[in-house]
Amino acid sequence: MKKTFVMLMGMVLISVVCLAQNPTAITEYSYEIRNNSSNAKSFIVPITSIRPKIDKLVKYVVMPYPGATYSETYCGIFDDIAYAMSGEILGEKEAINGASAYERFPRPLKIANGIVTQQGPYTTLILTFVRE
Repeated sequence: MKKTFVMLMGMVLISVVCLAQNPTAITEYSYEIRNNSSNAKSFIVPITSIRPKIDKLVKYVVMPYPGATYSETYCGIFDDIAYAMSGEILGEKEAINGASAYERFPRPLKIANGIVTQQGPYTTLILTFVRE
């Protein structure tokens, strides 16, 4: 019984020390990209919105454009600064029949250069990231 109590107190003490070392909470930010065109399009996310080497990508969701009767729900997300899309692939998702597709990363992904996206027609892409 005494061992259990000492172990429990040790765990509480460690938890308090860990919380005291990082008092700020992590805030998630979102950036939305809408393609209301009948063609697939590429978009460069401004570095004033998602900052390379500072922000980290946490998750994204691609969904049909609001009110669209037709949608090719797919996206590709690249760590790049130009439309060449030759950088690292951060994520790719596709959904069928106008459904949404979602991916959350086990660890936030570092953004080295910037973000370029490729989206299907009549889609909305929401990128969620954390800022450190």
